[in-house]
Amino acid sequence: MFGNAINHGLLFNHLPELILHASKDIDSYEDLFVRLSRVIKEDQNITCDHQVFRKARAGTLNYEEFESYLNVRAFDIDINEITPAELRNQGAWCFLKGAIAGSRAQLEKEEDYSFHSYWDFLSAHCDLEHDIIKKLRETKETRVAHRFISQWLLIDKPNLISPTPEESSVYLIRMVMYWAALFELYEEIDYGAPDFSILEKVIPQATGKKSSGGLSLSSECMLEAFKARRGKDNVKRKVKWVDLYRDIVRKRLKDPDIDGPSVKAGSAVLVDPDTCAIKKRFERWRKGKQLFSMEDVRKDLLILRYRYAETEKHPFIRPFLFVNLFTLTQVELKNHGVAADTIVEEFSHYQSYKQLVKKRFAYFQQTHQLKY
Repeated sequence: MFGNAINHGLLFNHLPELILHASKDIDSYEDLFVRLSRVIKEDQNITCDHQVFRKARAGTLNYEEFESYLNVRAFDIDINEITPAELRNQGAWCFLKGAIAGSRAQLEKEEDYSFHSYWDFLSAHCDLEHDIIKKLRETKETRVAHRFISQWLLIDKPNLISPTPEESSVYLIRMVMYWAALFELYEEIDYGAPDFSILEKVIPQATGKKSSGGLSLSSECMLEAFKARRGKDNVKRKVKWVDLYRDIVRKRLKDPDIDGPSVKAGSAVLVDPDTCAIKKRFERWRKGKQLFSMEDVRKDLLILRYRYAETEKHPFIRPFLFVNLFTLTQVELKNHGVAADTIVEEFSHYQSYKQLVKKRFAYFQQTHQLKY
């Protein structure tokens, strides 16, 4: 069930695998399956001991069993229209369709029409991907794939046969940016802010420093922006890194839900707290040696404004999956010899992809059709 086919695609090429690597809170496809099942079936007591998950681990779970267990038909999505003969056309779009089903399961009837329209829009992308996979299997013509990528990801001369590292990086970055733009479209609807964007603040920057490989990663840009925001919150002083570390440790020590009983105000440990551990974590995040987990965001970032117990479902956590995905992409490309300038140049087009997705969404709302 969770073989290589689940990663096939052009628009969502290797989406499940990349999301899995970018998420510090999901250990495997099976873990993701369990979490998705809890959402769709509204049962937090579901565990990996269930027979369906054991079969998934063993690679013996078939598509019909997967569909039946999640009761996909109840959500009126096209995934249940696939016949056994068409299963060879499965790909990353199946993974995304499952996620859409989980999200639809949580929709309230009174929710804004835009949310329903958004999930329809995303689902239409899955149908588009299914159709191109089917066409490629039937025709086996690479020009079909090249034309598709050129139209939907705006790559002038895609090369899927023997791409250079630079050509591969252009495809990967533009694809990931398209995913991010789809995600931030949801954020705009949720916040009711048409120009909302966290990810625009984390676009990698050229540094010119050999020590950083000439690149300031998205993770570092996020932390720099976070530090600057902290400075605006504390207008009486300029916040240095050491000040930020101390503030975080003090907040953690005062919170009874993080490291045990809270430390009382006036305690000596609050005067000059040990910042070695938090400093090391920040350095690893900034260098891309470690990605952010949900717990990291709650305990080390949100703690400056909220109690830990208040942040389990805080919306500030959501963009970090894509901060991680951006960072992971940059680190991998840099490790494969792609120049920092190429990475920076490609990510600089992110705003264009946000506008592209918004334009396609507006057209979809009017016509219920996708148009490149």
